[in-house]
Amino acid sequence: MRAVSLVAASLRTATFDAEEMARRAAEGFITVTELADTLTREQGLPFAQSHAIAAGLVEAHRKAPDRPLREQLRDVSTRVTGAAIDLDPARLDDVLCPSHFVRVRETLGGPAPSRTAEAVRAADAMLARDTAWIAAARARLAGADRDRSAALQAL
Repeated sequence: MRAVSLVAASLRTATFDAEEMARRAAEGFITVTELADTLTREQGLPFAQSHAIAAGLVEAHRKAPDRPLREQLRDVSTRVTGAAIDLDPARLDDVLCPSHFVRVRETLGGPAPSRTAEAVRAADAMLARDTAWIAAARARLAGADRDRSAALQAL
């Protein structure tokens, strides 16, 4: 409870630079697993091959950061599968985009807006039930206190 209280207190006054956060989230290939997932879904590759391509793309880009990702993807996919996979640069950018990464994760408990909205609605409903239960319990306690006081007065 103490940790939750501390986090709540710090968040009350916290400020966030959303542009900087978005810029930093797009660095370092942190969403490259979505490329592997996309290759498996859309190209029908086994995930092990898709993962090898994604890992190879990261390595290729580290070695030649100025070379277009599309070309690197074609080269790495040819090396891994024997066939070039060619994604349009806009599609490749979208697949690697952090907001796309979040948006497509719609599994139970996932970060997609639809799932987080469900979680917020469920939490709101639980809070309403708990609030009603607390109010009823307080009313019962107050009634019991009145009954006790009345019983003591009657003695």
